[in-house]
Amino acid sequence: MSPRWTSAGWWRTNSRTSGSATSSPTGPGITSGFADWLELVWTEHHLGRAEAELQARSYQRGGVRAEDASSRPVVWPDYTDPDEMFDGHSYQGAAARIRLLADELGQPLFQRCLTTYVARHRDSLVTTDDLVAVFNEVSGRDLGRFFDEWFRGPGYPVVEARVTADGSRLELAQTQRQRGWREVFHVG
Repeated sequence: MSPRWTSAGWWRTNSRTSGSATSSPTGPGITSGFADWLELVWTEHHLGRAEAELQARSYQRGGVRAEDASSRPVVWPDYTDPDEMFDGHSYQGAAARIRLLADELGQPLFQRCLTTYVARHRDSLVTTDDLVAVFNEVSGRDLGRFFDEWFRGPGYPVVEARVTADGSRLELAQTQRQRGWREVFHVG
């Protein structure tokens, strides 16, 4: 059995979103994303960091493709058909965002947050707010904006890069175009 499906089964068994797939205040997005994120963890442990980085980039591209095809947040309760839950937003897009959160907090702190969340909510119904509350508490940070931008809001950052005329600097500018996305995504 693949690490993805093993981790998905464990995560869903031990941490269920409240309500049905169509009425849940969160939908399955973050939960599904943990299945792919755990596969990245497995890949790095067994196949090395370089292989995990390739897989992570593939997940980012999958999330971008899903967003470009149909713009919506990862956490999205407005499904009209249960099959809408199983897409690039819920799996690859959420996994890429979970990985970003782990990088933002640092692996040791992220692991403490996640361990606390799983221990506290094992075998209970959960919402995204439960996850955010534990991460806020354990990290000592207010991660509300992070979750609002990266999980509850649509889109992804569009970054343009250019080298200055004299070649001495690389300048980056974040632009979101005209898709109705937020003006800027914050990191750090």
